[in-house]
Amino acid sequence: MTNQIECNPNRDKIILDSIRVSNERTVTFATAGDPDGTPVLIFYPLGGNRRMLLSFHQRAVTASLKLICVNRPGMGGTFKAPHKTPASHMSTACNDIIAVLDALDISCVGLLFECAGAPFALAFAAKYKNRTIGSLMGIAPFVQPADCPRTKTIFQFGALRCPLWLISPFVANSIGSLTSLPSGWLNSHFKKSLTRKEYDFFVEASSEREFFDTMKWVYEEKGDTSADISVLLSKGVDIGIEYKHVHGKVVIFHPEQDKITPIAAGKWLSEQLPFGRLVTLPDASHEGALFMLHTPIVDSLKSLGTSS
Repeated sequence: MTNQIECNPNRDKIILDSIRVSNERTVTFATAGDPDGTPVLIFYPLGGNRRMLLSFHQRAVTASLKLICVNRPGMGGTFKAPHKTPASHMSTACNDIIAVLDALDISCVGLLFECAGAPFALAFAAKYKNRTIGSLMGIAPFVQPADCPRTKTIFQFGALRCPLWLISPFVANSIGSLTSLPSGWLNSHFKKSLTRKEYDFFVEASSEREFFDTMKWVYEEKGDTSADISVLLSKGVDIGIEYKHVHGKVVIFHPEQDKITPIAAGKWLSEQLPFGRLVTLPDASHEGALFMLHTPIVDSLKSLGTSS
């Protein structure tokens, strides 16, 4: 592993690393939180990357969790999948995770997934039951319209119309680089997307300058998300998602004021999973939920460290 090679001004909180897989592919990943805590895999939203762990570092320390995030194929230095199909992209993403866990000498992990990270987490949980603790948490999950009859007509691909800080790099390039976010971005978009309750939580949790600097650093890492999008538009069965085979306890938090992923998706998903449970968040937005600006989400983090 090569964590000393990459430039990382936040190395006291997050470690950036990479491995070689079968001497053919490079896989990049990050760790944060409590180094001695219970390991938890984070599956980031569309356009995100491993650096997002920096936003959750302190909460992970408090919950005694060691966070691990693996960049999906094509993102931030991780080589693309060998074949240009959604199934190959998904299979490679899952296999890359196993390679990272083996390199870190970690046998089992909890799973935390956000928005478009949901399909990848569920496929991993179904395929590698023996590598999960059995505790999963989802926040505002994306459910493929091809799978969910309740969202086929109302989804309108909301998760693909992401706000600025979640859009994929090929869209970002058409409106300006995310490495030079305007100083007014925090006021013009992010803060306006939050409910009043979330904004108060946000102000207490961190300074605006610190948050802005973190987001700027996160999105300095680029990649191709076209393969991720192809997964989101696929049927679950075609990419290895078998809902009935996800046997761990899955708590799904869904904002009632989510304008990106409809709450019907979270409800449908919780009903497909053998041990799924939906928790709705009143006075909550998509953005506020993803950044964990809600006490129920923060309090539930510790449950990821317990076996089902």
